[in-house]
Amino acid sequence: MKKGGTQQFTANVTVIGNASTEVTWTVTGNRYSTTTVNENGLLTVAAGETAATITITARSVFDETKYGSATVTIENITAVDEFYVPDLNVYPNPFTGTVCLTGAGGYTLQVMNVAGAVVHTQKIESHDEMLRLEHLPASVYVFRLVKDGKSTTVNIVKE
Repeated sequence: MKKGGTQQFTANVTVIGNASTEVTWTVTGNRYSTTTVNENGLLTVAAGETAATITITARSVFDETKYGSATVTIENITAVDEFYVPDLNVYPNPFTGTVCLTGAGGYTLQVMNVAGAVVHTQKIESHDEMLRLEHLPASVYVFRLVKDGKSTTVNIVKE
């Protein structure tokens, strides 16, 4: 499974009588708190997750001794996935609300916070683009530009 992705899990529960088929979902082995599984079994892996594997468990609400688990392998993004964008310019850095992005027309921008969660996604339509990011709190962010399955990243600070 890729970092920053999601995967739906299901639990098939066989019961006797009127026992509940409800389960609780948990994720273990993750290193980022933003790698989560929700109450419906939807796993979300943080873009910055560093664990090689995580475990997803569905446990019976009726009988907690009954459960099933799955091990998920997290694909590590290697330098092969990175590429250089010669005309790319991101300014000002640091910024307060608006960021200018030049040379990235046709790319998809993912803005990730320090926990690795994607907090903003946008298709970059033109060569020169103004990004309105007033809604983001002051912090360090990673701008990840993706095109044709490859990516490049830029670290940027919001004051």
